[in-house]
Amino acid sequence: MATDVREGEPHLIVARPAFADVRQLLRQGLTHHQRGALSDALLCYQEVLAHDANQPDALNLVGVLAQQSGDPRLAVALLERAVQLDPRAPDFAINLGLAFLAVGEIDGARSSLERAVLLRPASAQAHLHLGTAHRLGGNDGLALKAYDRALALEPELPEAHATRGAVLNSLGRSAEAERSLRRALELKPGFAEALCDLGSVLQGNGQTDAAIDCYQQALASKPDLVDAHSNLGTALAAAGAIDLAIAAYQRALVHRPSHFEALVNLAIALEAKGDFEAAASALEAAAVSRPSALEPALHLGTIRNAQGRSAEALELFDRALIRRPRHHDLLGGRGHALKLLGRFDEAIGSLTDALQAKPESARIAVNLGNALSAAERYAEAIQVLTKAVVLDPGFPEAQLSLGNALKADGQIDQAIARYQQTLRLRPSYLEAEYNIGNLWREEGQLDQAIASYQRVLAERPDYGDARWNLAVALLGAGELAAGWDHYEWRWRTGDQLNPPAPLGAPLWAGESVAGSRMLVWREQGLGDELLFLTCLGDLVTAGATVTALVSERLVSLVARAFPAVTVLADQPEALGATARYDWQVPLGSLPRWLRRSRAAFPSSAEPLVQP
Repeated sequence: MATDVREGEPHLIVARPAFADVRQLLRQGLTHHQRGALSDALLCYQEVLAHDANQPDALNLVGVLAQQSGDPRLAVALLERAVQLDPRAPDFAINLGLAFLAVGEIDGARSSLERAVLLRPASAQAHLHLGTAHRLGGNDGLALKAYDRALALEPELPEAHATRGAVLNSLGRSAEAERSLRRALELKPGFAEALCDLGSVLQGNGQTDAAIDCYQQALASKPDLVDAHSNLGTALAAAGAIDLAIAAYQRALVHRPSHFEALVNLAIALEAKGDFEAAASALEAAAVSRPSALEPALHLGTIRNAQGRSAEALELFDRALIRRPRHHDLLGGRGHALKLLGRFDEAIGSLTDALQAKPESARIAVNLGNALSAAERYAEAIQVLTKAVVLDPGFPEAQLSLGNALKADGQIDQAIARYQQTLRLRPSYLEAEYNIGNLWREEGQLDQAIASYQRVLAERPDYGDARWNLAVALLGAGELAAGWDHYEWRWRTGDQLNPPAPLGAPLWAGESVAGSRMLVWREQGLGDELLFLTCLGDLVTAGATVTALVSERLVSLVARAFPAVTVLADQPEALGATARYDWQVPLGSLPRWLRRSRAAFPSSAEPLVQP
């Protein structure tokens, strides 16, 4: 057959294969395709398409190959052409549906797979994939019907048993879910996705160790199964293995950096470790991964509150509330931020709205009660916190907060009862025991207060506030040696003891001072200063050369009382003018070494202030 050739073009004659040749090339390509030789398969398909660019079978197979090669968008374009050319081919419709699923176009997938079911009602695969489209579209009911239909057609289809189990689990039917997933594993041992979903079922039933085992088996079978890494992290976190959980989340993110659940759960684990900035970075990535989700803003706001950056937290909650204005957790987080900012009335308003949005939440009721207590509206706080206890009698925080409100309202016996109930619910809740100690101390029952503080410190020796209040109780009870030792915790920063040392000289800790030069510097209020200054004479008697930095108005008084002491006003320039010292000591630490018993007090000490 003659071919028209334009002037100037090369005379290229292509021998077009006969129809039998096209079928042969497709068969060859499919053989290569099935044994994994994708490049060879593509060459065969391309040769067919060079002959006929609209050959539907070749377009279909190249589309499948594109999806297998990681280019689902190209797959969609090729498969749509194939379906347009042959709209009655059920395999084309199935493959197009799978390509749509790969690019996240759920509506397109559902439409294509519904057409496949109409074209081939007896195809278990068509029903299976339609079920997946319904599931991803949020319709578990229709998904379950599709999986049941697939199994009616092919009872031993492991993928249908597995996906049916996953849907049953999301519907809260965990016993049926477990049966379906175990059946899938009987039919297909080592089925990684089924093992992962079975782990989710077991984890939801509180069988954490068994869940961890399932996730590990899944990963042994399929090391790049992202959900198994992420779920393993969640199970490890539930078991208290936070470092291992973080590592599991990070492995999930190596395979899929945008995995939303892994990012959020990694942030929660990092927050538990106190690594707030790393947690915040994970949450910011989660917000990019799923812009419509509220969890990143909610958790990031919580972190900013914990960091003392409540103004930033408030801004995060306010922005999120524009999208979900009645969301109880966002309102609750906003209320907590306002409370931390000292804006108690606004905090109470936001937390009241949160409780109205979710009236069954004991946690929100506790936060509202605490805000009312902070505003000194104790009667209202007691009413709300009593409601929290009724909503959840086993919630220790509700009992503790109610105890605090009752204590502030002067209802001492009732407060103690609530603290004791807190400890019955959670014996390790040291704040309750600490609060009992404070209450006894304020009531003058020092022996009982001391016993409470000591119980706290037996469990947590670094509890700074408990050590300080124990010091006050011990000194009040006349137990001076132990009291002065704990009195050093006046320098606490949280639970860390950080005594200041304004000079390079070492802090004195009771060593011999004979022949040494000592700097004593003031601290605390004027009353304590006058009390502790009486120890200066002991240092002089022990042979020390003493310089004392005191309040400016006490300079002449102290100089007259202790003529052997160099007395300077406690001003910034005073330290710069002083010579090198062998020791330095804050004034309030002198009794620790010089007044450890009543006998250590001079029997007839002259008063510092002369009449």
